[in-house]
Amino acid sequence: MTEIAVDRTVAVAERARRAPRSFDGAALLSGATLASGVFAYAYHVLAARTLGPEAYGLVAVLWAALFLLVVVLFRPLEQTTSRALAHRLERGHEVRSVLRAIFRIYLVVAAAIAVTGVAGWGALADQLFLGDGFFVASLVVGLAAYGVAYVLRGVCAGLGWFNGYALLLVADGAARLAVVLPLVVVASR
Repeated sequence: MTEIAVDRTVAVAERARRAPRSFDGAALLSGATLASGVFAYAYHVLAARTLGPEAYGLVAVLWAALFLLVVVLFRPLEQTTSRALAHRLERGHEVRSVLRAIFRIYLVVAAAIAVTGVAGWGALADQLFLGDGFFVASLVVGLAAYGVAYVLRGVCAGLGWFNGYALLLVADGAARLAVVLPLVVVASR
């Protein structure tokens, strides 16, 4: 056998050995995604029933704006982080430079969100939240916080740590419930 044939055989065997790992964490992530969806649904049902139509309307607008913007602003960062880390790890390169770059980009986007939020505070409050500045603050803080979550998801996926990714999904849903449960308790008195 020539050296090239041996190298090809080793490469094929290596790919075959790694193939089952392609689905590592798939069931866990599917379950975590389902749990996160159930938590989100429970959050909205509890909030709507507890707050009433007008107050819940503000919450619904907040969540719609938050998730529209967070997907546009931070999902690409999550995917880029995941791909860049996986690519560098596969080749045996360091990943610290990727992490530094991603966190710098996050900080720039978060700063732009803060500046835009402050500059457009009045218009956002009037146009989206019936003049309530609390919801504008919640939108700005929520975007920055979800940005961190999306970057961390990208890091977990890029490192192949799917348990961590699943934990972040479930924690996100559980945090929503933690916010709404005190409202339910107070309203039920």
